[in-house]
Amino acid sequence: DAAGNGKLLNSKTYNANNVLVKEVTNTIREINQHAYFGINFKNHRNSHAHLYSVSTCEWTFCEGCAQNDDIKNSIIPSQANMSPTVSVIAHKLNTCDVIVDKITTTTDNVTVTEEYTYNPSTLQLKEKKISKSHNADKLSTKYLYPNDFNCGIFATMTTKNMLSPVIEEQVFNNGLYIGGMLTEYKTSDYGLIAPDKKYFSELTTPANNAPGYSCSGIPAWVFPSANVKYEKFDRQNNPVYLVHNDAAKIVYLWGYNYQYPIAEIQIGNYTYAEVETAVKNVFSVSSIDALSAQTTPNETILQNGSLQNALPNALVTTYTYKPLIGIKTATDPRRVKITYEYDVFGRLQYIKDYAGKTIESYDYHYKIE
Repeated sequence: DAAGNGKLLNSKTYNANNVLVKEVTNTIREINQHAYFGINFKNHRNSHAHLYSVSTCEWTFCEGCAQNDDIKNSIIPSQANMSPTVSVIAHKLNTCDVIVDKITTTTDNVTVTEEYTYNPSTLQLKEKKISKSHNADKLSTKYLYPNDFNCGIFATMTTKNMLSPVIEEQVFNNGLYIGGMLTEYKTSDYGLIAPDKKYFSELTTPANNAPGYSCSGIPAWVFPSANVKYEKFDRQNNPVYLVHNDAAKIVYLWGYNYQYPIAEIQIGNYTYAEVETAVKNVFSVSSIDALSAQTTPNETILQNGSLQNALPNALVTTYTYKPLIGIKTATDPRRVKITYEYDVFGRLQYIKDYAGKTIESYDYHYKIE
């Protein structure tokens, strides 16, 4: 069967008068074929025990199977001249990568075409082009990844096969560079590679060429200052302390074994050290990371406003969760709690205010054709 089986190629949407109002066409392509080999074992001894002695234990392989000798050599160090008791049948499994080359969407006689270009070796998206039938503008976005920079932390990321993070986005309109985004990386306090700073371009006029990031540094006239600074992470690389535009400072607390954010603290004029001290005192933990590691944090504290009281000049919102289901409570800076309840299928059913009054409810119905 083709690897593209099951991929959506075309969809059409009609209104109540059976008039076509929207059509989407996907152009896909199969590339980079791969061949894997599986094996099936047939135990002749157990099937015909009366024909084999207990000591007979040789495995043989089907004749003419691709990669038969390779499988044999990897499984059996040596063979003796004995009657076969187990047959191993090798079979080839073919597969390939499927990519989307183009998406064409027509709505109310306006056609939008999106075209995609990939790195043929890694299948990373390298460029996305958008054109519209009703005007001549052509918008394109180019993407650069760690393996596009052979220096510093990016070379380390490439060696570790960390190729998915987008380091830089470059946006063009009719061939002119109009802006972009850049993310630098670093090694965190726990030895993990994590974001360091994020920049958003501040161009006032389009440029003929993309003055992007290079191993020699950041073009300051495009990215004059970091818009987001990632100051601290926990042991599982969750962001703990961020600074936005050198002004807004936010601390995130995590819990439930590092899985969910349990507090957002806009710390205002507090220092990170002061917030850390308050968190350790309120939750009786040795560190913020120790709080993150707890399987179930103290949910009473997260619901009763204790942390809000400990940091009265900060904006503190706390959360509790039903793991694998969703948020259970949210307590805002005023210490007002909202509760979320779910049905037996894990679907949101009620949202209740601080007094237990239902303010939103959800019913689920299924239509049978």
